[in-house]
Amino acid sequence: NDAPIRLVGPLLDDDGNQCASIYIFEAASAQEVKDWLASEPFTGNDVYRDVIVREFFLGKNCLPMQDWPNRS
Repeated sequence: NDAPIRLVGPLLDDDGNQCASIYIFEAASAQEVKDWLASEPFTGNDVYRDVIVREFFLGKNCLPMQDWPNRS
């Protein structure tokens, strides 16, 4: 998988319904992320109403490394 996504998950409203998603990318620039998103099917097919790209710099990480959860 060549996606630069490092962390992704749903954002929930007060009733527990998904109202958005958050993605953390590892990329050289915001433009690299925008270019990747331009070819992403959910972006290209208007599944997402808004896409906002912001730069983020990690200050501290205490989360253990883990694989994607298996929810079968």
